[in-house]
Amino acid sequence: MANKIFTIKVAELYFEQLQKEIQSSGLTVEEWFKQKIEQLQKDARSQ
Repeated sequence: MANKIFTIKVAELYFEQLQKEIQSSGLTVEEWFKQKIEQLQKDARSQ
């Protein structure tokens, strides 16, 4: 049970941080994710 609570807490903190990062970027959520995906694809190709 404590494991589940810990996992949920970590997820909450992660999503709070993600929300702050998206808000501070000035982009919409959709634009932010599109940019992240494009960056990941570019990184994958360069390896």
